[in-house]
Amino acid sequence: MKEIGRVDEIVCACSGCSACYSICPKKAISMQENEEGFLYPVIDEQKCTNCGLCAKICPVKNPKYTNTSSPDCYAAMAKDDIRKESSSGGIFPVLAYKCLENGGYVAGAVWEGQRVIHIVSNKKEDIEKMRKSKYLQSSMEECYSQIKNLLEENNEVLFTGTPCQIAGLKSFLRKDYDTLFTVEIICHGTPSPMVFRKYLEETLNETEEFITTDFRDKVRGWNPSLTTTTTTTTRKISFKGKDDIFLQAFLNNMCLRSSCGECRFNKLPRQADMTIGDFWKIEKYSKNLDDKQGTSVILVNNEKGVELLNNIQKKLKTVKNVPLKYAITGNHNIVGSSLINPNRERFMKSINEIGLQKSVDYYENDKCDYLIVNFWNTHDNYGAVLTAYAMQELVRSFGFLPKIFNAGEQCFNQHYKNSIVEHFASRFLDLTHNLNFAKSYNLTKKIKGVILGSDQVLRLDYIKDILNKYFLNFVHPDCKKLAISASFGIDKQEFLANKNFTKKVAKKMKTALQSFDYLSCRELSGKEIYKDVFGLNSDMILDPVFIVDKEIFSSIAKLSTNDYQDKVVSYVLDETLSFNELDKRLNIETIKINDKNRFNSVEDWLNAIISCKCLITDSFHGACFAIIFNKPFICIRNEDRGNARFSTLSEITGIKENFISDFSLVNALPVNMDYSEANNKIAEEKLRCLEIIKNILTSDYSNNDKKVGYIYHKSNGLMKLKLYCKYKTCKLKYKLFKKRKEHYKLKMMKTKYFMDWS
Repeated sequence: MKEIGRVDEIVCACSGCSACYSICPKKAISMQENEEGFLYPVIDEQKCTNCGLCAKICPVKNPKYTNTSSPDCYAAMAKDDIRKESSSGGIFPVLAYKCLENGGYVAGAVWEGQRVIHIVSNKKEDIEKMRKSKYLQSSMEECYSQIKNLLEENNEVLFTGTPCQIAGLKSFLRKDYDTLFTVEIICHGTPSPMVFRKYLEETLNETEEFITTDFRDKVRGWNPSLTTTTTTTTRKISFKGKDDIFLQAFLNNMCLRSSCGECRFNKLPRQADMTIGDFWKIEKYSKNLDDKQGTSVILVNNEKGVELLNNIQKKLKTVKNVPLKYAITGNHNIVGSSLINPNRERFMKSINEIGLQKSVDYYENDKCDYLIVNFWNTHDNYGAVLTAYAMQELVRSFGFLPKIFNAGEQCFNQHYKNSIVEHFASRFLDLTHNLNFAKSYNLTKKIKGVILGSDQVLRLDYIKDILNKYFLNFVHPDCKKLAISASFGIDKQEFLANKNFTKKVAKKMKTALQSFDYLSCRELSGKEIYKDVFGLNSDMILDPVFIVDKEIFSSIAKLSTNDYQDKVVSYVLDETLSFNELDKRLNIETIKINDKNRFNSVEDWLNAIISCKCLITDSFHGACFAIIFNKPFICIRNEDRGNARFSTLSEITGIKENFISDFSLVNALPVNMDYSEANNKIAEEKLRCLEIIKNILTSDYSNNDKKVGYIYHKSNGLMKLKLYCKYKTCKLKYKLFKKRKEHYKLKMMKTKYFMDWS
């Protein structure tokens, strides 16, 4: 068995329209759910004759656009009794009943148990089942074949569905029929039936059976906030849209079919004879066209569309010609696809692990256990983003939900967009939404703790402009503050000599560090700084890339398609003359893996180090990964970027001779290094670190020697008192100087919420 989409290299674009399934003369194609719950065509190779008909009629591979690019647009309302039982303006039932009057058949989506299927019927009771919005991708079953048989017998058929289903039907039929009329809904995208089943599992009791869900219940009127009502054998359950976890996932584009992000059919010209949907924001054109009971938009896309509208016009309460731009204002999907949520893939995977409710809260509302603050957001720092990922997975390994703190700095970094790190972050990092100081403070009221680390998050040269973020001054008093493998990057002498370490910063830094519930550092020199400069005790914790299972990095490296077997690779951040002469002097050829012209992914960077014959580097994390995967390496101690890191790494692993001061000292490349002693030392350190981290994450840990919690709460209370006084003063000034309203309003907000780093 194989997916037909993979044969045609269009699996990502497949809309699941079922045209290929319906056209296959040997019934070799079946529509099967994938792991996300979406239907995809699968070929039985034993039945397949390779006739190629499925590929020829695929509407995604061969899209057609025959209708007008500037359709006439109307705002319409059915009569009040019809609208009351409809999702919007009640246009579909009027069209359907008219078709039945003409002796025709209607095709539409109905509930069948917990799933939605398409049926063809000429019975009024079936038309009632087709009414109302069903926010699920429907299964076409044998609908296309039934329609073709009816059309061949000269029956009138009204087909309603999504734009891709209209395109699928037309491709399957391969000719126009005078008696076929098509009506498409304005489609936001098709959500997963699997997600809906999870929704019912978490919403219903074991003793009750599902009957139907009304995603557009008008108990609160017709408005974009929506109400969802699920009917079971024993009760009705209603949620406001903002409280309904399925609607949150759907409307935030977290559970849409992947192809919906680049839909071939959500555009002008439209696919169907007529397009219908909610006329959101019609009040911007005329308040008289919004009575809060439902107004539909109608697009007439061709002559058949004109005929459909003419046939029902007298049965409508209101029909008003409106400029098309007003319809597009409230319905972007008339001209374009919905943007797929960047968390979609991870959201879909997490549902089976933690459930739908927790997944929605986690990805949409940033509800987590621990917030992690570090350097994930640079544009090309492989080590920084991988240590951020390692910390995330380390916290997750203890059964907690972590989030990487996103203060929005990347929005101001012109190099971040479409960068190496952005592509990696979108796939592997669970980031919060952009948070300012006030939002961050409110978020920390609801979580267990905030983790500072790893990497050089305490190096003043790197954090001087956003001290409030890296000193964790935004954290609520009841939330734990933990420095785990946080690095100063330099030794005590360099730290004290730093021009950024002023008296003011020293005082602020000491106050901030005293407020932490736990302190640790990545380098041995960091313990010295904590103790001698700030009078605080601390632990030494390995960089998390050493603590997590190295297989998580192997799996990432396998995504690279480049081959570095038996190659010498170099990752040198600060090239020198002695480095540039190295190849010639040793008669070797190295592949530079920091050459952005040929190298552009974290996956490839990892693969190069893991599979190479030897690594030449001046990067701390380059050396780390060489050691983790037992690769021969030469590392130049890059003093400008923090020599203390290399000293600790050398001391902990026992590897001395591979860390040198200049490339001119390299006379030969190492081959087959003996890692037995280093591996044993790292394993011991890993066990020690895991035990400590487990303890501080799972318990109400506090540094009793320094009574950190008491000092923090007391100082925080004084801080709040001072800020409150400033707030009241600003409030008085605001009343006295109304002419400067905006100035004082902003000042009040900044005082009230401490300080906003944005």
